[in-house]
Amino acid sequence: MPRHWFYEENLRPVSEILASYARYEFDPSDWDAIEAGVRSTDSERGNLYDYTFFGRDTVKASFARDPGSSVVWIDWSAPPELDTRIHALVDIAAHWILTRER
Repeated sequence: MPRHWFYEENLRPVSEILASYARYEFDPSDWDAIEAGVRSTDSERGNLYDYTFFGRDTVKASFARDPGSSVVWIDWSAPPELDTRIHALVDIAAHWILTRER
């Protein structure tokens, strides 16, 4: 099971930022796939959704919703130089609701 969590409301911004870290161009079809895939997950049952951002770097993320809460669990694999950035992103997304600049 993934070891880190963030607020479910932050799923899209976290996904978009992970894509930017991989230098992958995130588009609406990526969001559609992630949103649909994560919807059927369950952290208590070990049912995860895996998504890979293939760009200049590769970031692999495993997501799972926590039943009865507003939390998504996440684990990832990424090049070492991105790991600290991803830890910081997830920590922020666990304490704040992220919104896009208008």
